[in-house]
Amino acid sequence: MGRRDFHRTGPVHWSETYPLILVVLVFGLAGSFLLVSSHAATPAQRAEAENGTATVAAAVSDATASGGQAVKFAAAARQTTNCLPPLSQTMTNAVSHLCGFPDATNTGVPPGTQLTPSGSITVTQDGAVVQNLDINGNITVLANNVTIKNTRITSGDYYPIRYFDDNNTGLLVEDTEIIGTNSDVTAGMSFSSFKLLRVNIHGAADGVKVEDDTDVEDSYIHDLAIGEDTHNDGLQSTGGSNITINHNSIILSADVSSCMQFGNENGDSSNVTISNNLFDGGGYCVRIYGNGTNNKVLNNHFGHDEAYGVYDITDPGVTVTGNVWDDSGDAKNS
Repeated sequence: MGRRDFHRTGPVHWSETYPLILVVLVFGLAGSFLLVSSHAATPAQRAEAENGTATVAAAVSDATASGGQAVKFAAAARQTTNCLPPLSQTMTNAVSHLCGFPDATNTGVPPGTQLTPSGSITVTQDGAVVQNLDINGNITVLANNVTIKNTRITSGDYYPIRYFDDNNTGLLVEDTEIIGTNSDVTAGMSFSSFKLLRVNIHGAADGVKVEDDTDVEDSYIHDLAIGEDTHNDGLQSTGGSNITINHNSIILSADVSSCMQFGNENGDSSNVTISNNLFDGGGYCVRIYGNGTNNKVLNNHFGHDEAYGVYDITDPGVTVTGNVWDDSGDAKNS
């Protein structure tokens, strides 16, 4: 039979179409077999999602799948320990955020924020908002419920933020960087009735001094200024109550006194909660003295860069539980 003319008119005979139908049937049956054999046995399995990354020898037993096997992808690894940066930690070498902890990448002034240069300022209006400034000097706060945000403060003053002259309350400092320029800067922030949120503090003798009604969260304290006569602590309190220290990174060397110290011969601390933080450094990492009440050290991660040990706790009113070594996840509660 010669080449068929697909443009001709008139009836087409069975003898001419039979080879074409046969080819369609053969390929149709083959395609149906491939479709059936490529899915799990039940319709509910056909859209079964897989996640993660492919691995060698990924076939696993699955009684619901055709042939009793299915392809399984490994779940993406999620780092849950060893969140600490190298001991030579700098602001440009921060890794704690990989485990959800604060460091230079997620504290301080948000990237892209346009800052206006400024000298020292004084705030006297209740409810005032100080924002988007690059301050060389200090901020004196003489009002209630003031907010400082998206601001960089570079200071050689004793108090980069002076907030105690008129016993004001309600200060919020957020998304701000406080840079001490020498060891004469006593602390990045000091005393009572304030909240720090996503604040990056470095270059002062102490990170924060806390007394009553203070809250430090999601902040990063590091690289303190060690002078000839300094007694450096990431966070220090000589006595206070109603203090929350939650989800911060305090990353220091073993040359300082502690990551945090509460209470001494001058006073006791009460209602203090220290929780979900990442700590490394100090002679002892956590020091709590005195005879306080309802003080808790809960669910913190610790590194190994302490000179003498993690805890120096003589206060009998302290609950210590849920704490772990950062690199292994093993319990560290004593």
